[in-house]
Parts: sequence; C-alpha cells; structure tokens
Amino acid sequence: MACCTSVWSLFIYGVGSLVMERFYRRYHATVPLPLRGLCYVAWTYLWEFSTGMLLRQYGACPWDYTDRNYNLLGLITLEYFPAWYFAAVLTEQILMHNLLFVSLYSQDSHNRLYHKG
Repeated sequence: MACCTSVWSLFIYGVGSLVMERFYRRYHATVPLPLRGLCYVAWTYLWEFSTGMLLRQYGACPWDYTDRNYNLLGLITLEYFPAWYFAAVLTEQILMHNLLFVSLYSQDSHNRLYHKG
C-alpha cells in the first residue's frame, strides 16, 4: 500500500491542535481527563471528516480508509479510536500542560520586570 501526505495536513492538524488547546484552557479544571479525551477524539473525527469531505471535492484528500472496518465514507475509521484517544491525552498531559505553564510563567516574568505595580 502506497502512502502519501499533503501540505493540507499541516493546516488540518495545526488548526485541530489549536482548538484542542482552547478546550483544554477552558475546561481542564472542571472536566475530568477521561471525558476531555473523548471530547478531543470527537473533535478530531469531526474535523478530519469535514476537511476530508472538502478536500475530496477537489481530489486532494490524502487519506482513504475505505479498506478499514467501521469507516464512514472512507474519511474516518473507528479502528483508530484507541490511538486517537491515547495521542490526545498524551498531547494534553505533556505538550499543552507544559506549554501553558511556560506561557504563563513567561507572562508573569514579563509583568514583574516591566510593570512594577
């Protein structure tokens, strides 16, 4: 089976990650991690399906899951649910949490240096 990718993947997964980060910032203190993981996967499937439909209209969709079980129009497959869930939770716990900490730390340091109140 030949593999391919697309420059659109950068946009698709970049925007998808930004939406997940906003969700994390808003709900990490109130929504339990297992439920956030389900929300991330639901968003991932919705985003992958909708962008795949758009790209398919122009013959530019780089993925096709028609040979997989539990696929929806070949654009998403439930076979990858465990992998998406694990990747989303791992991304949140390692990447988003640490980047948010660095971002807040940097803002706090900047405020203490330049805005002595």
